[in-house]
Amino acid sequence: MKSSRIPNLHKFSLKERREKVAEYMGVSISNIETVLSSLDPIGIYEKMAENVLGTMAFPFCAVPNFTINQKDYILTYCTWENSVVAAASKAAKVIRKYGGFEAHSDDSIMIGQIILSKVANHVRLESIIKQCKQELIHIANQAKPRMSERGGGVIDIQCAYDDKNPFFVVEIHVNVLDAMGANIVDQYAEVLKPVIEKKLVQNDLKKKGQKEDYRILMAILTNYAKKRMARASFKVPIKELQTKGFMGREFVERVVEANQFARSNSMRACTDIKGFMNGASAVCMATGNDVQALEAGVYAHSAEMGSITVSRFHIINGYFEGSAKIPVAVGIKGNITRAHPMVKLALEIMDIHSANELAQVIVCAGLANNIAALGALTTEGIERGHRDCRKELVEYIKSIK
Repeated sequence: MKSSRIPNLHKFSLKERREKVAEYMGVSISNIETVLSSLDPIGIYEKMAENVLGTMAFPFCAVPNFTINQKDYILTYCTWENSVVAAASKAAKVIRKYGGFEAHSDDSIMIGQIILSKVANHVRLESIIKQCKQELIHIANQAKPRMSERGGGVIDIQCAYDDKNPFFVVEIHVNVLDAMGANIVDQYAEVLKPVIEKKLVQNDLKKKGQKEDYRILMAILTNYAKKRMARASFKVPIKELQTKGFMGREFVERVVEANQFARSNSMRACTDIKGFMNGASAVCMATGNDVQALEAGVYAHSAEMGSITVSRFHIINGYFEGSAKIPVAVGIKGNITRAHPMVKLALEIMDIHSANELAQVIVCAGLANNIAALGALTTEGIERGHRDCRKELVEYIKSIK
């Protein structure tokens, strides 16, 4: 059972910090201590990659002050960049005072692509796929009956093409439930690949006596999880905001202008998104999810929108409002969740119960770090902010010796 007050963690020693997190989350301190002290690289990491020589440890951090959909969280970040944790906590604390973040996420629908090249007659090919669509869905779900029994599996098959190029895509839409879903979607695609090829042959899509006018090029998921979007937003009264030398209105105007510039300048947008991913990727890594897949999806989404940033900041009726929308393909069930005790601990500390909830936490973490970075950039400057953080850290270490 959570305590009513989120601990101000930076004031405590490492041991006390662990105790405070355990107390707040209502989890066993002995469980935390056991997990952190008993990691066996041979027993765990040999199952995760090839030719393991050892491990390379990064900080596993607690980030307090987040309120998301009226629920209080201590987030877990895996990050090695100075000030990321402090910045997120500081921004979240201000937002929490005025109701916290609101977040929403789509169902866990991932897309697999069976890609055909050298296609001359797109319309004919689409007609064949549509005719056998229900049969294809049935065959795919029979191959993985347990997914269907749990309410997941293939839910739709669509076609995508452009008459101006020779490629044709059969899209397999899969509800992966609480998994990230990459392996699951790849398996469905591999099952359907020979079935589709057979259907095309049966429908005589080859020109007799000539070279075939199509071939199946590959079958693979897309990491651009377009049907698995997560959204976050917040609003704070402008009059309540101030930072070193800047009162509410001027501070907010500077942040909004910086956001406007990022929307129109791809060089700035790239760095702005990096600031967003400081938080989003840190939670993703702490929970054992595919950081590269998350980042690739976010950058693809940004590019599709015109190389602009994923966050939006506005002044509306006396309020400073922020929002973000990104594709988030993450899971709380999978091989790494079963194999790695730190992943289990991260999910336990955050009290995460579904992949959708984790997606909402990730987009909120990104938005918190993004606003914190913009606030520093447009006022005291990012390097000074980092120096202040390092100075505070040195003073803190001296105080506990």
